[in-house]
Amino acid sequence: MTIRIHDHVRSVSDADGAVLLDLKRGKYFSINATGVEIWQKLESGWSLPDIDAHLQQTREVPASSRHDVATFIAQLQRAELIDVAE
Repeated sequence: MTIRIHDHVRSVSDADGAVLLDLKRGKYFSINATGVEIWQKLESGWSLPDIDAHLQQTREVPASSRHDVATFIAQLQRAELIDVAE
């Protein structure tokens, strides 16, 4: 699976979270600190399994976090902030 962030999306983050700005549609989305970590990994080209493994090792997340990460990715895709190709 390949995930690509659209060119028309910008992000600004701080310790509490981030705002994702869709310049094409004039919309913005706020995400929490875990969302920021996932977003930054996507920006760096990490795969979904690698992101999930990283979260398991560095955060106190339940074993079901893979589903949560996949749900977050699906939300980003529905908002047209990313493209996902199998």
